[in-house]
Amino acid sequence: MISNYKHISFDLDGTLIHTQEEYRHMAVLHVVADLCGCADAQAVDDFWFKPNRGKTIRERFGIDPDVFWDAFGKYDNAERRNPFTKVYPDVIPVLQRLNTMGKTISIITGAPRWVAEMEVAKLEGISIAHVLALNGSPFSEKPCPDGMKHVLSQLGHKPEETLYIGNSTEDAMFAEAAGCGFRLVDRKEYAFDDQFAQHLISSLNELFHPVNQ
Repeated sequence: MISNYKHISFDLDGTLIHTQEEYRHMAVLHVVADLCGCADAQAVDDFWFKPNRGKTIRERFGIDPDVFWDAFGKYDNAERRNPFTKVYPDVIPVLQRLNTMGKTISIITGAPRWVAEMEVAKLEGISIAHVLALNGSPFSEKPCPDGMKHVLSQLGHKPEETLYIGNSTEDAMFAEAAGCGFRLVDRKEYAFDDQFAQHLISSLNELFHPVNQ
């Protein structure tokens, strides 16, 4: 399947980098409690993994989204988050193989720049042509395809020769809106709808399996 693409683009958190469940619950619940809202574990997971976060914050946490994001941005920093993040075991070998094959690699994440810088630094020794952190950039958040269009323009690639790999509904919508191929890597952190069955892989190693061609 990989042979069909020149450019392989990845989401970051939950796709290449694992943030421990302990951290997301600690961070989100701390901020929600500090703002006198309320949330259970399922609401936290829905907020972390699913689109329409503003709706989750307003309806499930009982907090104005702008107020929440301001407080969360002050709490969630590199010093707190870094000890709870690590590279998934399949990532480095796969990225090294893509480098050897001459594939161009990019990362497009919805996270702010400081998260992207901290997490990309863990991908030591990998050649990455472009990293775009959408949060705080001039581009709209996923699934708006503007960020992907910018990266493709910078690298001289076309959507049809690009495969985007992520771990969420918004990643699937992002790739579709941009006209790119897509695979959804299931890290077993939450359940996916059946509509994504044709895109699901359980490991990045499956990108090289002939059955996916």
